[in-house]
Amino acid sequence: MDDGKVLQLARGTPGAKVKRWKTGATNKTLAKEQESIIKTDLMKGRIKSVEDGPSRTFRFLAAQYLQLADIKRQASYSWKKTTIENRFMPVFGTKVLGGITTSHIEAYRDNRRLAPGLQKTTLKVSSLNRDLALLKHLFSYAVREGWLEKNPVSRIKLEKENNARDRVLEPEEFTRLQAHSAPHLQSVNLMA
Repeated sequence: MDDGKVLQLARGTPGAKVKRWKTGATNKTLAKEQESIIKTDLMKGRIKSVEDGPSRTFRFLAAQYLQLADIKRQASYSWKKTTIENRFMPVFGTKVLGGITTSHIEAYRDNRRLAPGLQKTTLKVSSLNRDLALLKHLFSYAVREGWLEKNPVSRIKLEKENNARDRVLEPEEFTRLQAHSAPHLQSVNLMA
């Protein structure tokens, strides 16, 4: 019960306990001013909020995500599990969820871009985009569960994919193309 003399914070914050401070204020206006000062100190890290239980890490998030029935039913489940275990865990595994920022995701993206792709070729943009999309889905799940306020991947833009491929016709294919082309296009086909 609110007696007007005790300031209460952390209501509605997942995993947080109610913290009470005596403000010593004689009226509601002064109590509100004290509340804003305390909230500012909390945001700047001068004082710590009391959390209930251990901090949730990326490892915890990944384990919960991979246990979801909807995820287990997907055809891409084995790829997701392998990607999380081999690519995300070494980078984010021990980090507290709230401590993972957009700059951490950008650093991961930049390092991943330098890594070789399959068969030691350069990494394709589509592979990098799939990784980022999976990370975005993981953190969206954390937001839905109330473990995070916002998704750190939401501000990362996926790169434009160029899926065009050059293909050279086999001699018999070119012969068929010439046979079916209009006479004025046959010379163009020779130059292309």
